[in-house]
Amino acid sequence: MKTRQPWLEADVLVVGAGAAGIPAAIGAARAGAKVILLDDDAVPGGAAVDQYVSMPDGGPRSGVSLEMIRRLEAAYALTCRPPDMWWYFWYLPSDMLRVAREFIAAEHNITLLCSARASRLTVENRGGRPCITGAIVPDIMGTERWIRAAVTIEATGDGALAEASGCEARYGEDARCDFGEAPAPEQRSATVQLCTWMYVSQRIASRPAADPSFVARGCESGGFGAPPANGDTTPWRERNAGIYLHWGCCVECRDTRDPIALAEAQTQALGIMQPDLDRLHANGYATYLAPRIGVRESRRIMGEYVITANDLIEGRIPEDSVLITQRPIDLWSRSKSNSEYPQTKAYGISYRALVPRNVDGLLVAGKHMSGTHLSMASYRVQALLGQIGQAAGVAAAFCAAHGAEPRNLVFSDIKSQLLAPPQGLVISSDPAWITPPH
Repeated sequence: MKTRQPWLEADVLVVGAGAAGIPAAIGAARAGAKVILLDDDAVPGGAAVDQYVSMPDGGPRSGVSLEMIRRLEAAYALTCRPPDMWWYFWYLPSDMLRVAREFIAAEHNITLLCSARASRLTVENRGGRPCITGAIVPDIMGTERWIRAAVTIEATGDGALAEASGCEARYGEDARCDFGEAPAPEQRSATVQLCTWMYVSQRIASRPAADPSFVARGCESGGFGAPPANGDTTPWRERNAGIYLHWGCCVECRDTRDPIALAEAQTQALGIMQPDLDRLHANGYATYLAPRIGVRESRRIMGEYVITANDLIEGRIPEDSVLITQRPIDLWSRSKSNSEYPQTKAYGISYRALVPRNVDGLLVAGKHMSGTHLSMASYRVQALLGQIGQAAGVAAAFCAAHGAEPRNLVFSDIKSQLLAPPQGLVISSDPAWITPPH
C-alpha cells in the first residue's frame, strides 16, 4: 500500500526543466510566485543536455533565453561567432547544464526537484470542470510525494500528463480538412517528424588535422556551419576548430510516445552512424553520443486557440501574442522538402494556445502546445519555446496571485509585465527585430 508524504505547496508547479520549463519557472519566480520545478532527469536542461541539442536555434531571442545565451557566449564560447551566422553556434552540453543550474539557483523562489517523475497530475472537479491542482511524484520506497499548486505548467514536451488528465491531444499529420491548411495531406496519418541522434566529435590524436570534408553527415563547427554544397572546405581547414557537433542521422520512429519504440529507433540510428563513427576514429577523433535520441514531435494538446499553417502563411498576429516570429516551416520529413511549403510571414503565438480546452488550473508550454503538425515545425525550437515558457510562467504567477483561472486571464493584464524588467521580453513585428541577426 502506498503511503503519502506531507503536501509540498507552491503557487506555480512547472513539470519539465527544459527549453520551456526553465524560463517558465524563472518567469514565475521573478513575478513573485513560489515555484516548484520538477524534472525526471538527474539534472535540469532537457534536450540541450540529454539529447545534445545544444545549438539554441530560433529567433528572435529575448528574456531569459537571451540572458542564458549571453552567459554562454561570455563564459563558454568554443570559438568566436561570425556576426553574420548567429544561428550556427553551439555549446558543450555540460556548459548548457552549468548555465541552466546557475540561472535556476539565482532565483530563491524556485525549488528544483530532479529525478522526480510525476506519475500523474491531480484533478479535482470544480463547477463541473476538471481542475489540475498539482502532481504526484512516487519514490523508490513506495511513498507518494504530493505537490499542490494554484497553477501547473506542463513543459515536458510530450503532453502525456495533460492527455492523461483529460486534455484533448492529437498526434501525427492533420488532414487538410481538419484545419483548412492547403499544404496538409488529404488524409490523417501517424507520421511525425524524424528523430535525430546527435553527438560531438573532438580531435584528440597528435596528427595533422583531417580535412573536414571527411565528415559525411551534418556537422557544425563552433560558430561555423556545415561544409558548403560546392565542396569548398577551405574555411573549415583555416578555422580548424577541432570539435564539432553532428546531426548524426535521422530515423523514423513508429511512435515517439512509446519509450520502447524510441529505444528501437535509437538502436537503428547507431547502426546507420557506425561507419561515420569508425571514420572519425580512424582520423583521430573521439565521439561522444548523446544519452537520448532527439525527438522533434510527440503529442499536441489542443487549446483555446490552435496555431495553424494558415497563421504562418498569412501572417496572423493575435492581440494576445506572447511571441512574434517569422521562422519557416522546418519539417524534418522524408516525403516532402521544406522548399515545397509557402514562405512564412511574421506571425504570433497566441496565449490561448497555452490554455488547454475544458481543463482548468493548467498551462502547456513547449512544442506540445496547441498547434498543427505543420505549424509546430516552425515554433518547436529552443529559443522560441523559451520566450513562450517565460510568458506562461508570468501568466501562471498572475493567476495564482489573483485566484484566477488561466482561461479567464485578460492578456493586457500581464503584457506590460512581460515587456518590463526583470522579464524583458520583446513582442514586436518590426522586421528589424524578427529578421536575424539581432
